Amino acid sequence: MLGAAGTTPPGADEDPPGTYWIHPGAPLVLPYLPDVLSAGLAVREIGGGELLSSDWGPGAWPDARPVLLRIVERRPGMPRAQFDEPDRDLAIALEQAEVLRVRVSSTLAGAGLAVLGVLDWALKAADDDAQRASFATWLCRAGTGC
Repeated sequence: MLGAAGTTPPGADEDPPGTYWIHPGAPLVLPYLPDVLSAGLAVREIGGGELLSSDWGPGAWPDARPVLLRIVERRPGMPRAQFDEPDRDLAIALEQAEVLRVRVSSTLAGAGLAVLGVLDWALKAADDDAQRASFATWLCRAGTGC
């Protein structure tokens, strides 16, 4: 099922499974109050590296600038991901029939991790130094103060 930006599925408050929303125009507008601790977003390839880490731009909500995610056909020599900062456009290149699983998460600024306590809990739950390092790498991002 495909939907267009600014529309809602008939008779539903939530999107049914399998719905993909298409946003044909730019610029994107953030229509809701985001998580106040979120300083930006990170997109990581599951089992691979980071595809993008970006802040929400210089403005606070409602002037935060979201990112448009596009899937493009991968050609020889083309990078996996290419981010156009001025247009806030992340193009992820895939070969035909290729499947790529990604994880999208928020990044935190300043004392965000300390407020949530997640890093401290994860480090205390770790069995050894290698696991602690893995948790810290996963949870900490540049600029978080970790």
